[in-house]
Amino acid sequence: MDKNLTNTNLIESRSQFSFKLEGENEVDASLLAKTIGDIAELAKLAANTEDPEAYIKMNVTAFKNGSFQIDFSAICEAAKTLFDKADKIAAFALSVVGVVKGIFEIKKFLKGKKPKAIKDESTKIISVEDDAGNKITVPRSSAIVINNVRADQLTINIASYMQEHNPNGGFTISTEQGDLRCEPEDVKQISKAVAY
Repeated sequence: MDKNLTNTNLIESRSQFSFKLEGENEVDASLLAKTIGDIAELAKLAANTEDPEAYIKMNVTAFKNGSFQIDFSAICEAAKTLFDKADKIAAFALSVVGVVKGIFEIKKFLKGKKPKAIKDESTKIISVEDDAGNKITVPRSSAIVINNVRADQLTINIASYMQEHNPNGGFTISTEQGDLRCEPEDVKQISKAVAY
């Protein structure tokens, strides 16, 4: 994004999501820092895939008791001229959060295997088919985890941190569009690289 743009030329949208680690109410500080850093980088990759001109800032808004839950706020900024309708502006951060959730849905679904097929369902949605013929639909930009080694590595890192935190626990990503629950077996599968 052009650093010379003033705030009056930018439109901001916000969305929140949470990442809940199963297990105790505490977590190793360095493990937590790595998890937060990798989730933030993954969200930036998602935002860049949705719109290369947009800027995303991730804030940690709260830590909650009950296992260990991290609440994030995704704040997206983009030039007013990039959006032709106000509803697209308001929904941008929500779509980025949906992409992040979709990345983990793909990883959980594929279990470290290559997808059999990826098909367009609409301009914003794709279906991913596994080798058994099962399908899921996710935001189109979530496919970054299949064709971008860095995005895949970030999900592997996050799953590995979760296994280190609690080998018998999983995690849940909660968004306005619903929850994605990953059991311990799912976490093991997410920690595998996508077969390219």
